[in-house]
Amino acid sequence: MSRKSKYTYEQLINYDKITRDKIIYEQRKNSLQKFDEEFLLTINPQNKNLLLDFMNFIAYSDMALRTCQGIKSNLTIFFKWNRDFNENKNFRLITVKQAEQYFMYIKCAGYTYMRAKVMKSDITSLADFCEFVLGQKEFKAKGVKNHWYTYKNHKWREVDIQQTEEVNGYKKTNVSSFSEERLDALKFYLKQKQDYMGMIILDFAYLGEKLLFLKEDDEVFNKQMKSVKSYFKWKEREGASDIPDVLIIRRDNGVYTPMSLPELRDYARMFSVFLGKEFIIC
Repeated sequence: MSRKSKYTYEQLINYDKITRDKIIYEQRKNSLQKFDEEFLLTINPQNKNLLLDFMNFIAYSDMALRTCQGIKSNLTIFFKWNRDFNENKNFRLITVKQAEQYFMYIKCAGYTYMRAKVMKSDITSLADFCEFVLGQKEFKAKGVKNHWYTYKNHKWREVDIQQTEEVNGYKKTNVSSFSEERLDALKFYLKQKQDYMGMIILDFAYLGEKLLFLKEDDEVFNKQMKSVKSYFKWKEREGASDIPDVLIIRRDNGVYTPMSLPELRDYARMFSVFLGKEFIIC
């Protein structure tokens, strides 16, 4: 006589889902915690542990992997600067003046106003993690004092990024600075992923922020382009009556809505990671 399973059918289904989610999480975590070995060996050990803890934390978040990879890239740049030009100082002890020196370094290195803002946002997120996650309890295990307990993230929210929009040609796309070979490789990648929005965004990135308002009847919109043809085939397959008049859209809970500026910048981040160089849209 066969033994009756102690799990219900619903429990088994949920267990499988948990297993799948765990596999996805492990893959995200492994990707985000993979750094150059020399980098990890040469930065402040406390900063290394903090960075790995934060990567583990965002791996578990709802953020897209490409967004997390952008955060990882920006924090790597920051901790390399801290190692080379700021005496490898513990992140917790970095002063406002030193933070401003970092953004002056970013400006002199040719990073754009928008990239500096994103870098500030990513470092602020790390500091918030220190304050609100690591600093929750006064003591760690075995009564060890938690040095993050009294940490307050004021400096990174208020620090001046040392430049303004007009300083460096903000809103000027840099599509022309990439070789056709690299851009074609990115287009092929987007096509393989069936990311038709990404293909349109890449081809019309020179429009900058105006890209969000691009419509089918606009003069600049060439319907003979391969990316455009693929887009319309996808749109026809979707057959959705709720697709907005604008071309650059997103799907949220089954409903199509116009894409927002932060989401467009997420694409720019993803392009930058793929191309190995900053890709500016707006």
